[in-house]
Amino acid sequence: MRIDQLSPITGEFLVAKDEMRFRAERLPEAMRQARIIFALSVILNIVFFISDWRVHGQANFSISIPARAVIVGVAIVCLIAIDRMTTFRGAQAVMLAWTTALGLAVGAIVSTHSDTALFVTLMLPSAFWLVVPASFGAVALSGIGCSVIMVCGYLLHEDAASVVIGLLLVMLLLNCALATVVVRSNRLRRQAWMASERERGIKQELAESRLTLQRMLMRVPVPLLIVSKADGRLVQANDAAVEFLGGDPRDTGLNFLGDLRADPSHPVQSLAATEGAAHQFEGVIRVADGTTRDVLVAARVVKIDGVENILVAGLDITHRKQLERRLEHLATTDPLTGLANRAGFFAAAEPAVATARHSGKPLALLMIDMDHFKRINDTYGHEAGDLALKSFAALCRRLFRSQDVVGRIGGEEFAILIPDASLEAALSRAERLRAGAERLRFRGRAAELRITASIGVALVEPSDKSADAALSRADRALYAAKREGRNRVMHADAATELSDVA
Repeated sequence: MRIDQLSPITGEFLVAKDEMRFRAERLPEAMRQARIIFALSVILNIVFFISDWRVHGQANFSISIPARAVIVGVAIVCLIAIDRMTTFRGAQAVMLAWTTALGLAVGAIVSTHSDTALFVTLMLPSAFWLVVPASFGAVALSGIGCSVIMVCGYLLHEDAASVVIGLLLVMLLLNCALATVVVRSNRLRRQAWMASERERGIKQELAESRLTLQRMLMRVPVPLLIVSKADGRLVQANDAAVEFLGGDPRDTGLNFLGDLRADPSHPVQSLAATEGAAHQFEGVIRVADGTTRDVLVAARVVKIDGVENILVAGLDITHRKQLERRLEHLATTDPLTGLANRAGFFAAAEPAVATARHSGKPLALLMIDMDHFKRINDTYGHEAGDLALKSFAALCRRLFRSQDVVGRIGGEEFAILIPDASLEAALSRAERLRAGAERLRFRGRAAELRITASIGVALVEPSDKSADAALSRADRALYAAKREGRNRVMHADAATELSDVA
């Protein structure tokens, strides 16, 4: 609907369907206004009826009293009839009946040339133009018809001949002015209604768009959640998220921001203090049954109804992470002994050395070589050699703590990192390991076998940039132990002294 669809003559819609919609929506208001008019008509004319008793006995008394009675009676009938109307056309018919009866009755009263006759002659058509809730045609018919009746009634008096021309001109001017006012009022009301309809249409489109987006959100196969930025409270979760989390988080009591654990460099919690999008990051989320799942998360701050929330998309990568951990374990673990292999040992050693260097706490390194291992392999076979390696590895696991790093770095060589261990403590631990190895017994090709181990001990020094320097010193101590007869423990300082003596 556009403004150019309004009639320039009546101010109403040119399209009948639009005009009918407008009238249908305004019907309750029109009927309320009609009731008020009829009620006021009854009350005012009762007052006038009482006032007319002042002229009892005069000629105009016999005209005004019956006319007032007719006006009151018709108004009461119309007041009852308007409540039975269900359409604008029916309500308009009641209004026209009332204006016709009122016009004729007042026209009779005006013919008496009472003190207010001229005032009523001009006022009643104005009232019909301005207050009757009807179509422009009905209003114009009421206003013009009332004007004709008023003029005719006023001119019936013998003293009115001198004002005929003037009264006709005034009435013509009055009706033209009132018609202009009504046309403008009609246009303004319909323009306001069109604006309201457009606003209603926009709101409906927005509601439909929101509903469509919500349906799409619910059916997306990727878990999606809308989380309160302020407190982590879940606002909405789609079907995939409910299935992934094991139930609606609003029922299970899960707090997404509180239950998500992520790398500190990419926490979703940081969105509570920043704006925009978070890069993809990996995290671990606790689900309804208490277990944890690995997730790949992407999040963005969005405003919904003026409130900041976080739109979170999560992808279940639990199986992928399990495979990664398995591959990492295979890449860093010696398959025969189950200890860390060379790569795994150095991966753990480098951060341990850096921590010791910054904290100033001692860090000891043991290098171990099984004595005469080649002889075991050559004499009793590789199965016996493997059994010796596995037995020694089991001994290491029994004697060292979980925070110590034990690795097989090649062949029969082992290395052990011992955090927070002084040289004396490291030597004591190394001696326990040597003695334990010496007591090991196992069978190979029907013979009972035994092994011994030579061990070199070194401390990581503050100047060491990596584990290689300490490993080199421990390695020199190891070979010093072998030169001294094997099956013994030697520390790096003692090995240096022996080298100097030699």
